[in-house]
Amino acid sequence: METWEKSAFKKLLLETLKEQRASRRWKIFFRLIWILIIGGILYMLMHDQKEPTKVGPAVGVVDLSGVIDSENKIYDNVSQGLHDALEDKRTVAVIIRANSPGGSPVYSDMLYNEVLRLRKLYPKKPISVVVEQVCASGCYYIAAA
Repeated sequence: METWEKSAFKKLLLETLKEQRASRRWKIFFRLIWILIIGGILYMLMHDQKEPTKVGPAVGVVDLSGVIDSENKIYDNVSQGLHDALEDKRTVAVIIRANSPGGSPVYSDMLYNEVLRLRKLYPKKPISVVVEQVCASGCYYIAAA
């Protein structure tokens, strides 16, 4: 016959065993999570470093879109884009993608003169204009350069 002490002791041992098993399972679970996290980080670090590819000649594209005025800073964006594209040794030509209803005659004239200056500065790199939808007023004046 089993006494109450023996049955209580047996229940205590079984509960302790259940807790140990549950604790072991959680430890294994969290260790697997950490291994996956560290593995993912290592994978990203290893595959993030791309081998340098040899890139051939390129065509630079500069956007001229929106109203030409001081608020949109189109003059700054286009002139900086042209400078960056023309200074790049891989660039063989530059395309200005135009979609503008025009705007300020002063900024249009400044861009016109900038395009003419850059054409003289880089005579071997042609600068062309492609019109998407609208090319009116000052935009047309810039395109004429």
